[in-house]
Amino acid sequence: MQRTKLNELEQEDDARFRVTEVLRRERVRVLLLTLPPGADVPSHRHDGWDVLIQPLRGRVDLELDGETHVLETGEIACVDGASTFAPKNPGRETLALLVTLVRRD
Repeated sequence: MQRTKLNELEQEDDARFRVTEVLRRERVRVLLLTLPPGADVPSHRHDGWDVLIQPLRGRVDLELDGETHVLETGEIACVDGASTFAPKNPGRETLALLVTLVRRD
């Protein structure tokens, strides 16, 4: 068993966003993504993966193939990694997202 305290991985700095790898296996990657207020991640894709996005703290505006979807803390979304997506923090506090990538066959 591998156990990680996510709050110990979070870091505050002046970066546009920060990605911290929590777990890496052959078919699964778990990332902690933190975005300061107003920050966003450029549009991108993860071809060959399913992507689960779960806000741990804050609200995320998730642009998915040109449409904006709002996710709140306690919700989870599964995105086809072939889609183009870009998360943005519209809030006043740092947004923390748990992002899980699951490789497709």
